[in-house]
This record gives sequence, C-alpha cells and structure tokens, in this order.
Amino acid sequence: KDPDWANYSSGMTVEVTAAPDSHWRFHNWTGDLSGATNPDNILMNGHKTVWANFTNYYDLTVTVVHPEGGHVDKAPDQTGYEWGTSITLTAVGTDGVGWGFAGWSGDLSGILNPKTFPIAADMEVTATFSNVVYTISGAVTNAWGNFSDVTVSATGQTSTETDGDGAYSFEVVEGWNGDITPDECYYGFTPEIGRAHV
Repeated sequence: KDPDWANYSSGMTVEVTAAPDSHWRFHNWTGDLSGATNPDNILMNGHKTVWANFTNYYDLTVTVVHPEGGHVDKAPDQTGYEWGTSITLTAVGTDGVGWGFAGWSGDLSGILNPKTFPIAADMEVTATFSNVVYTISGAVTNAWGNFSDVTVSATGQTSTETDGDGAYSFEVVEGWNGDITPDECYYGFTPEIGRAHV
C-alpha cells in the first residue's frame, strides 16, 4: 500500500500493488476493487476490503540440439504458464537441408510430434535434430499377390500408402525408434506388424 497507513482520511487515493512469490502470478482484484491492473488505485470513501488473487505459474525451457536443423514452436507461446495449461510443442525441421526430428528428452520423451501435455511444474525439454537419414522399406502381400493403396503408419511420421507392388518406405533420422503398422492385418506384412526399428 502507498501510503502504507493503518487508517486513511476520506477522499484519499491509495495505491495497492500485488507482489507474487516465485511460481505465482497476479490474476485479479476482488472485493472493493476489480480488474487486473497492477498496481491500481482505490478511493477511500468508506471502509474498504480488497483481495489480491494469484494463480500458479511455471516456466517451460526448450533447448534445441543442432538448431541449424530446426526449431520448436510453442502453443500457446508465453513466457510462463498457469498450472494445468495444455501446451503443444512442435518440432519443425529446416527445409531442404536433410535434417529431421530425432526426439524429445529431459522432462519429455519419445518422438511423437507434435507433443501435447499439461504443465504442473517448471519443465526443461530438449528437442534433438539429426541429419543422418535412413530408409525403412517393406511390402504388404498375401498368397495371391501384393496389396496397393494400403495405409501404412510409422511412429512420428506422416502415413503413406503402398504402391502398385505393395511396397512402402519411410525416411527416418538416426536414433528413431518406433512402430510401423498397416491399417489392416489380414495379409502378410514386412517387417512384421508392430516391429520396432532403430
């Protein structure tokens, strides 16, 4: 309070300032003062009761290994987040230079991209990009021939469809580890359904 007195004369204006502790953020005023302006002024024309309301607030630090290979988008893109806020991180590789997303580490793991999660504490996340690319290929067949136009999915990759010979392929970066699966399982599949690759 400014001035910080026990009592005030009628007609005086008092400035009130909300000072949040670590991991807290000022949200708004209630009682005889409203809004979220901070600091704010209140006119003393009677007895006043003012509440300062705070919400939990956490930091998200994102580090990129090999930033020449890409960057990470945050949504929402803020300097800090209230407890429980849903955040989506998207690793975006640099176009045309042979780099790809290799995975999350720190307080996140795996290669799912984009990655959505609620925040409940300070978090440090590392996104790694790699320029070593491998091709994984296979085919969808049965006793009578090959299956074209079958959708095949790979963890963290864009789905593809088999060609006229039943063949498919994916390009993955070094360190990739996931599953490759067709959208049906009434036929032969190489590599076998759900097989993990590194």
